[in-house]
Amino acid sequence: QNDKEAKVVTEPYQKIESSQKEISFQPGSDVSIDLLYTTTDTNNQLGGLQLNAHYNSSLLTPIGEKGITENIFLPTFGSAILDDTNDLDQDSSTDKMIQLIWADPQKAEWPGFDLPASLGTLSFTTPSKEALVDSVTGQAIPLNINYTRSEGVDGYDFLGTSTSLVQQTFN
Repeated sequence: QNDKEAKVVTEPYQKIESSQKEISFQPGSDVSIDLLYTTTDTNNQLGGLQLNAHYNSSLLTPIGEKGITENIFLPTFGSAILDDTNDLDQDSSTDKMIQLIWADPQKAEWPGFDLPASLGTLSFTTPSKEALVDSVTGQAIPLNINYTRSEGVDGYDFLGTSTSLVQQTFN
């Protein structure tokens, strides 16, 4: 049940998605999410992107210092792990976000590569099988990584999809 109003996105827009909408994992193992960036008009000469990847920190642990392996040809201007205090992704199950900033404000030539461009790979350690079960309902707890944008780019809206992490089950 989703009573949120769907946000209308107008073209042109910047878009972030993972190479797979759904990624399966074995509980307790590491999971990697390849981030892809594009625009609806394939303009690869913009001022940058301030991306937030929202996650549930009680179940997912970023690997390494900030959970991102950057594309060496598209290094970030900065990155940080922040509290999702304003619930930017409108998902109460996510409480932290990895913020990634790519900036080229002077020349506005970002990313400068053919689109879609690979921005890097997010990596998390997943919880135990037991931690993924809601103790009240006995149902599997959904794990999503949601993408939002903090800073806008003139004339461009933003479409952030979600990546679902799905526990592998063996019968």
